[in-house]
Amino acid sequence: MPDAPADVIRRYLALFEQGDPQRFEDVLAPDLKAYSPDGTLAFDGRDAWIASHAALKVQFEHVTEEALLVDGDRVACRYRAEATFPDGRRVASTGTKIYRLTGGLISEIHGNDHTSVE
Repeated sequence: MPDAPADVIRRYLALFEQGDPQRFEDVLAPDLKAYSPDGTLAFDGRDAWIASHAALKVQFEHVTEEALLVDGDRVACRYRAEATFPDGRRVASTGTKIYRLTGGLISEIHGNDHTSVE
């Protein structure tokens, strides 16, 4: 039996702090669709999402769930993230995402975030 949707999202958030983008294979469906804030398709497939995340070259120190709501196979999450680029610049991001789960894996990501770089 798949994990509860809230548990999958919490595990997904925790993976950002672990440094190895391939670990996301444990929570993202192979046919993942991730959408930009304007609704256009940003990433088609788990491998594309993981490659994009790996290319960012940021080290996430903290990813914090601020609010999480579950409605069936959908989870809405408000989060905050703090990270550092290799050149030492600091990144702070907050956002709200809506995730759809299929078979215990994240199959869709919608939402928006605000990121500032110092």
